[in-house]
Formats: sequence, C-alpha cells, structure tokens
Amino acid sequence: TSSIKISKIKYVNLHGTSSRDVAITLASCSVACHDIVLNDVNLTIANPKPGETVTSYCLNVHGLAQGVVNPPVPCLS
Repeated sequence: TSSIKISKIKYVNLHGTSSRDVAITLASCSVACHDIVLNDVNLTIANPKPGETVTSYCLNVHGLAQGVVNPPVPCLS
C-alpha cells in the first residue's frame, strides 16, 4: 500500500450551492493532511427541504478557517 501526504492547500473565495447536505468533505484515512486553509467559503444547499441545513465532514485533517466559512468545518480552527 502507499500513502500520500497532502499539505499547504488553500480554498479561497468559494461561493455556490451543493446538491447534497454535506457540502464540504475533508478526509484522509491513512496520513493526516496539514495546513489546509478555507478562506471566505459560503456554500448552501440547492433546493433545500424545509429545515435542511448544509453541513461538513472532517477526518484526520488539520488547518485553519479564515473569514466566513459556511458550513463551519469542525477540524479547522
């Protein structure tokens, strides 16, 4: 098996809609990702059902959330 370390990735000024309620997925099963930055990200659900909100999912990822980040990403401080 092999693993790839991902680091120093920036997502900046992203605005739009997601077809799913989990709009942001940041996950690594084997090697942790470091220095991931989300800056000014605002995603909503396209055609939401009543009470439906956009969410995110994180696994083994470390970095920063800067400015407005919607949905909030719990693994990024």
